[in-house]
Amino acid sequence: MRNSLAPVLIAPLCLLLFYVLCSRSPFEEVNTLRNAEKHHEAILILDEKIKDGMGSSQADAYHIRSHCYTSLYDSAMSADGGDITIETQELIDRALADANAAIELNEYRPFWYTERAQIYTDLGNYEISIENNLMAAHLDSNITDPYVGLGFGYRMLKKHERAIWAYTNLVRAGNYVGSVDIISIGYEFRGHAYVETGNYNQAIKDYIASIENCLFPWRAYEAIGNLHRDHLIPDSSLAYYDKALVDGLIDYPGQEDNEDTAIYSDEMERSVYLNRSKAYKKLGRFGEASVDSLRWSEIVNKDM
Repeated sequence: MRNSLAPVLIAPLCLLLFYVLCSRSPFEEVNTLRNAEKHHEAILILDEKIKDGMGSSQADAYHIRSHCYTSLYDSAMSADGGDITIETQELIDRALADANAAIELNEYRPFWYTERAQIYTDLGNYEISIENNLMAAHLDSNITDPYVGLGFGYRMLKKHERAIWAYTNLVRAGNYVGSVDIISIGYEFRGHAYVETGNYNQAIKDYIASIENCLFPWRAYEAIGNLHRDHLIPDSSLAYYDKALVDGLIDYPGQEDNEDTAIYSDEMERSVYLNRSKAYKKLGRFGEASVDSLRWSEIVNKDM
């Protein structure tokens, strides 16, 4: 399935570039279809543009068609429960072929490399994904997307020191573009990498830095709870899970009208109740563990 680490809270800059691109002629009709999730219809139009186009226009058409195929792939994977089928394999293969064609025609667009890197991540080829993200960072060291992908790829390959390097650059790039969300994600993910190296003190420092920069700090509170539960003082984990549930969604103007807040709230409670139940079990407090497990089950069933 698609990498869940990258996209959940960060609004990738590549999407901004993509919509700016699509809002211009000759891709306005394609953009309208994509917004309506009519990807098959968009692909038919792009087929003609690729056949008739030349130069940068043709490269853009390949790039956008690759997006269409990855969107169809995501939908099919979700419907199939994450299992690869002949259909999903064909879709991701077509997405990769179009991404390759676009870059062959225009090799100086850094976001095109990060998007191709994501396709290789979907295919489980983290080495080539890393190569593409490194090329994107080489073309523009101040964009954030390559460092998200690099950190994930290095962690999957258990190259944790390199992951720390990637997330350090993500924090730097987040500061450059002025995004507290990206800064928070950088600290949180770097904290995970420090846990994997056994540097628990630095991990906690990074989780705290994430909390200080985030509107939705429950994940960092939960991460500190998990760290205490699994590696330090299990009793101490409960206070952090409680903190996640109480202070995990910080009030801010307009929050009461924000649909994302309800989504984050369900995600938060589902995750925190599950992890706190594990902590209760580890402490031998099985009654409280059962209560949290029941709460987790109720939220999961509500979301289905």
